[in-house]
Amino acid sequence: MLRLLALLALAMSAWAAQPDATARKQVLCLFSYHPAAWSDAVLRGYRDELIRPGVELMVEYMDTKRREDAPYLDLLADLYRQRYAGVRFDLLLTADDHAYRFALARRAELFSDAPIVFCGLNGWREVATARPPRVTGVAEHAAWQDTLAIARRVRPAAGRLHVICDDTETAQRNLADLRSRRIIRDGFLDRLLHHSTTVNIKGESFRLKEKRRAGMLTSAKEEPRARSEEEEADISGAPAELELAETTASS
Repeated sequence: MLRLLALLALAMSAWAAQPDATARKQVLCLFSYHPAAWSDAVLRGYRDELIRPGVELMVEYMDTKRREDAPYLDLLADLYRQRYAGVRFDLLLTADDHAYRFALARRAELFSDAPIVFCGLNGWREVATARPPRVTGVAEHAAWQDTLAIARRVRPAAGRLHVICDDTETAQRNLADLRSRRIIRDGFLDRLLHHSTTVNIKGESFRLKEKRRAGMLTSAKEEPRARSEEEEADISGAPAELELAETTASS
């Protein structure tokens, strides 16, 4: 987030140096998905940096977790074409892959060919290969090696790894990235479980069961307390079987 805000600050400095710096600047923030904790945090950062006299910040949510097919994207293009007719954008801010690709493909048609600053981009290789002009931002990389190293330290006796993912483009990109890095070997990857984005968990997860066994929870509604260093060492060092909560896809 700090790197992204630094890029926004540079963009603001560039505006100030332009001959028409007194004109009101039009900025569109295009989110790939729907309002959520991640997008709310990004939007707060944008507003903290950009909300000032002479800047108008507009926000759109593409909702592509629910639909991402071509006819739907064409409908969005028609909507934005009508909504922003006559608006000349000075900057496009995109969050996640769908918004970036949509903005890049249609920025001359819909968005005044404005420069793009992206964040949360998984498809950074596309940008690095194509090198589109006036595009910059912050890519998103999963730390698979570090994550698995922590899992092995916490569960040294575990012999199987269950990867639970959905069928969204983001999940499939992450899964392809995980496989391509060849860091899972010796049969540690047991199977893949595909569910819808939202699942209902029946019963307690293994984490809740451990907390209850360790005395961190005494009732179903009680909030967990912080573990002492001794408790942490005892739980982390003790072999434990790997449990998988039963899941059912939510309609």
